[in-house]
Amino acid sequence: MFRIKEINVVELKKRFDENFYFTLLNVREHQGVEFAKIKDHEHLPTGRQPIRYEEMDKENPIVVMCHTGVRSAKVCQYLESLEYNVRNLKKGGGNARSILVDSAGPRY
Repeated sequence: MFRIKEINVVELKKRFDENFYFTLLNVREHQGVEFAKIKDHEHLPTGRQPIRYEEMDKENPIVVMCHTGVRSAKVCQYLESLEYNVRNLKKGGGNARSILVDSAGPRY
């Protein structure tokens, strides 16, 4: 069985706080990104992955996020099959981040 690597929102915040070098890949659609903005991320909607994945650096660790962690898990499976170093933002994705890390930001 295929198992993707995961990271939770607290670990993600720690990476930001400690200036860990990685890319936060936001795979939400444009409406979600506009409503609940997150600094320091790259936006590449799920449907664009098969076309634009080569734009990403295989050597750079990538944390993939969506609203709940479901779409990002699928993107992680896809990118990992292409030998990218990826982790899924688990347990609620961007929604959990809004609750646990950045409660001042909007939720949807």
